[in-house]
Amino acid sequence: MSRFRGATASTNLATTEPSSPDTAAHQPAPAAVEVEQARRQALADLRLLALLIFPGFVVVYIILFFVDRTMYLATLGEEDYLEQLSFVLLMLSGVLALVIFARTRRVSAYSWFFLAFGAACFLLAMEEISWGQRALGVTTPDFFKQRSDQDEINLHNLLQGLLDIRTKDAAGLALLFYGGVLPFFAAQPRLAGLLRRFYLVVPPRFLTLGFILGAILMLDVPTTDEEELGEFLFALCFFVFMVHELLARLPDEDWRRVGAWARRTPLLAAHTRAVALPSALALLTFGVSLWGIARRPLTIEEAALVEWAHAPPAALLHGAWQRVVAEPLVWPLLLRAWMAPAGAALPALRFMPVMAATLGVVLFWRLLAYLRLPAALRALAALLWVFSPWLLFYSQHVTAHNLTLLCLLTSLWLLAGQITNGVTPWRLAAWVAVNWLMLLLNPYTVAVLLAELLWVGWAWLRATGARPARLPWMAGALLASALPPALLWMLLGGLPSPVPEAGIGRLADQASLLLRGQPTLGVYAGLVNPMAALLSSLLLGGLIVAAALGVARLWQRRRSQGLAAAVGLLAVLLWGNILHYYRVEQDEFREVADHLEIYAHPGDAALLEIPQQYFPLRYYLRDSLGDALRLIPVPEIDLSPASPAWAAMPTVIPQVIPQVIPEVQDGQILDALQRHPALWLVHYEDRAVDPNAFVRHFLMAVAHHTDCVVWPALEVCGFISPHSIQAAQTVKPDLAIGHELLLESVDLALPQEANHGQPYLLVTLHWRVLERPALDYKVSLRLVDEAGGLVDQQDDLLIGPLLPPTTWAVGEAKIGHMALRLPPTATPGRYPVQALVYDGATGAPVEARVAGAAVDSPLIPLARLVYDQGAWSHE
Repeated sequence: MSRFRGATASTNLATTEPSSPDTAAHQPAPAAVEVEQARRQALADLRLLALLIFPGFVVVYIILFFVDRTMYLATLGEEDYLEQLSFVLLMLSGVLALVIFARTRRVSAYSWFFLAFGAACFLLAMEEISWGQRALGVTTPDFFKQRSDQDEINLHNLLQGLLDIRTKDAAGLALLFYGGVLPFFAAQPRLAGLLRRFYLVVPPRFLTLGFILGAILMLDVPTTDEEELGEFLFALCFFVFMVHELLARLPDEDWRRVGAWARRTPLLAAHTRAVALPSALALLTFGVSLWGIARRPLTIEEAALVEWAHAPPAALLHGAWQRVVAEPLVWPLLLRAWMAPAGAALPALRFMPVMAATLGVVLFWRLLAYLRLPAALRALAALLWVFSPWLLFYSQHVTAHNLTLLCLLTSLWLLAGQITNGVTPWRLAAWVAVNWLMLLLNPYTVAVLLAELLWVGWAWLRATGARPARLPWMAGALLASALPPALLWMLLGGLPSPVPEAGIGRLADQASLLLRGQPTLGVYAGLVNPMAALLSSLLLGGLIVAAALGVARLWQRRRSQGLAAAVGLLAVLLWGNILHYYRVEQDEFREVADHLEIYAHPGDAALLEIPQQYFPLRYYLRDSLGDALRLIPVPEIDLSPASPAWAAMPTVIPQVIPQVIPEVQDGQILDALQRHPALWLVHYEDRAVDPNAFVRHFLMAVAHHTDCVVWPALEVCGFISPHSIQAAQTVKPDLAIGHELLLESVDLALPQEANHGQPYLLVTLHWRVLERPALDYKVSLRLVDEAGGLVDQQDDLLIGPLLPPTTWAVGEAKIGHMALRLPPTATPGRYPVQALVYDGATGAPVEARVAGAAVDSPLIPLARLVYDQGAWSHE
C-alpha cells in the first residue's frame, strides 16, 4: 500500500486524489484494515464532537446573554480569554498544517495548500494579538496612529483606515462562502475539477455550522461586541479542519506508531479514556450546577427545612413522629449532620444536591453502557441529561430529590449488573441498603421496587441455563428492601398521635390532594407533595432520558435525522435553561433581612403578616441579629417544629391559618408596643391573612410611622413605639380647626439615637371633637428653612386611615402619631416646624384660630429646631 494516504478517507470528494494503481491492485492486509477502522472511528468521533461543540458554545453564550449581561460583555472585550484562545487555536492550526505539509510534500501536490494555510494561520494569529504589541508594551508608531482605524499595530486595521472598509465584514463573507457554502457544492463535477486544478482543499461539511455561526456573529449583533466570539468560532473551525485533514492524510505507518505510543501511554490507554469521559461529564455537571447557586433565592420550603434541621433533637423527633409519611426524618438528619461542619450558608446547603447530581451523571453513564451504545452517542445522551432543566432546578434546591434520584440510579445500576453479570452477596447487600435509603428518603419510591420486581421477572422468563436459579435471590432482596421501612411506617402510624392525620393515615390524604390537583407546600418535596414531586421529576427525567436515547438510536440509523432531532431537543433544553437561569426572581427575603439588619435595633420586633415569612427571614437573620430581633407571625401562632402547625405543613398555610381578627390582633399589637421600642411590619402584596390591612392601619393609629420600603411582593414599614420615647417639648396651641376640632396640645421628641444616620422628629397631636366632622381632614407636617423653603413634609389623616375624622363622636379625644424625616445634614440655622389641616378630598386648607378669637392663618407653628455641629435640637 502506498505510504501516502491522500484524502481517500476524507468525506469531501473535492479533496480526493486518485490512488495508486498498485494500491488498488493489492488486497488490504489485516493490519491495514485495523488502521483504516481506527481512522474512520477517529474521524467519526471528531465529526460528532464538532457537531456538539459549536452549538453548545453558542448555547452557553445565549444563556449568559440572558442571565448575566455584564459577564457576557466582559468576556467579549479585547485581551479577554476569547482573543487569547483564538490566538492559541490559530497557532495550533498553523502547526498542524505545517505537519501535514512536512508529511505529504514529496507525494502530494496538495501539500502546498497546507503550507499556505499554515502561513495564513500564523499571520491571522499575530494580527489577533497585534503582533504582541500589548503583551510587550510597545507604543503605536505615528505611521499607524495616522493611518490605522485603531491605535494598534496590525494590518487589518491599517487597511480599514486606508480603504475605509470594514475588514471584518469582508472576512466574514469570504469565510462564510469558503466554509459555509462551498462544501455543499464541492462534489459537483465542474467545481470539483476546478478545485483539483488549483489544489484547493475545502472544509468538511460538518464544519459548515461553525462557519455560518461565526459569520453571523461577525455582524456584531445584538451588542456590537460579538466580533471576538465570531473570530473564535472561525479559529476553532480552522483547528478542527486541520485535525480532520491530519487524521485523513496521516500515513499508515504513522498511524501504527501513534497507536503503539497511545497503548504505552497511561493517559491515552483505553481504561483511562473510559474513566476520563465520565469524569469530564461529572465535572461539567458540577460546574453547571454551581453556576449561580448562591444567587438563586431561598424558597420558603428550603428555609422551613433548614429551620427543622436546626431544631433540638426532641422537637425534631416529635415533628417527624407526626409527619412520618409526608416528610421522613432521614433528610433533616442528614442536613443537620452536614451543617455541623459545613455551616448553613446557602452554597453549603445546596452542595449536597449538587454532589448527588454529579454522581448521578456518572451512574447514568454506567447505565448507558448496558445499552451497548458507542462512547460518542453515550456522551450525547449524557449531555442532554446534564443540561435538562429539571436536573438543574433540583441541583440548586435544598431537598432530597437528587439524593433520592441518586439512590434510584444506583439501585438500577446494581440490578442491571446482577442480571448481566450474575448475583453476588455483596451486590445483594449493597442493593438492599441503597433501596432502604431510597425508601427512607421518599416512601413513594416503592413504585421503583415494583418496577424492578417486574424487571427481575422479565429476566427470569427470558434467561436460560443456571441464571434463573439466582434470580429468586434478587426477588427476595426486593422484599427485604421494602419490609423494614414498611414495618416502621405501620408501627409509627398505628401509635397514638396528637394529630388525627398523622402516620400512615396521611397516605390517603396525600393521594386525595394529588388526584384533586391541589398543590401543597411540602417542606420535604419542594413545591408539591412528595408523591407528586417524585412522579413529576421522574416523569420529566424519564422523558429527557427517552429523548436522549431516541436521538442516539436515530443517529445510528440516519445521521441527518439524528442531528435534526438533537438540534430540536437542544432547543427545548436551551429554552428551559434560559428560563431556569434568567428568571431568577429577586431574593426579597434576603433584601428584607439585610434591611432589618441595618435599621433594626436589638430589642425590636418584626410582625410577619404571612407566617411563611418566618422561615426565610429566620434563616437570613440567624447569623446577623440572632435572637435580638423577635419575629412575630400575624396572626401569632407557634411555628416551632414541635407545634401542631408543623403537622399541617403539607397543606397550604393560608388554608390552615385564619385571617386577622381585629378584636384579637389589636391587643397583641399594643402588647408588642409595650415590650419593644420599635416594630417592623413585613407583609405580602396579596394580604392573604389581612385583606383589609388592619394591622398596618392600626399601627399608624397607635405608633409613629417612619418609612416603608417596597419590593415587588413585599413591603417593610417601620413604627416607633410611643412608650419608648419621652417628649422633650410640649406645645399647647389650643387652636380650633374650623368649628369641629380642637388641637389641645402637641408633644415633640427628638430621639437621641438616630435610625442609622436618619433622624426623625416624632410628633404626637392631641385632638378633641367639638362637632361631628363632616369632612375627612388631613394634617400636613412640614419642616421649612428660615426663608420659608420646604425641607420635608409628611401628610396623613389625623390618626391614620383606620378611623377617619367622619367616624369620630362629639367629645372624643383622639391622639395622632406622626414622624417627620429630618435631613441627616443641613445648613446650620433655625428650622420652623409647621402644621396645616386641610380637606382630604379637595386639598383646601382649613382656618385655625384660638378659641374665641378671630380667624387666623391656616399654618400652625409648632416648634423651631436648630441644626448645629451635625445634630438637631430644640431651640
